[in-house]
Amino acid sequence: MELLQLLVEDIEPRLELIKVAIAASKFQQLIQEAHHIKGASANIGATTMSLAADKLEQLAYKQERRGTSELIAEIEEVFKQIKSFVRGCL
Repeated sequence: MELLQLLVEDIEPRLELIKVAIAASKFQQLIQEAHHIKGASANIGATTMSLAADKLEQLAYKQERRGTSELIAEIEEVFKQIKSFVRGCL
């Protein structure tokens, strides 16, 4: 449970950083943030989030913005579910 709480606290600001990075075409920052989310979500077994973050990271390597909105929406949906679960258990 503690790991999930840490994940929620860590991921929330990173999602905002990702949105800013995409808007400003800061692909290196996008790579770093997506990579972090990919690893953190894989560590807790959030496979859907991890796979979406991996795809986002790959798009950033190609400096491609097309498709990022859908991936962010997917990551945010899983994040909301995790956040809701954590809040319900506290």
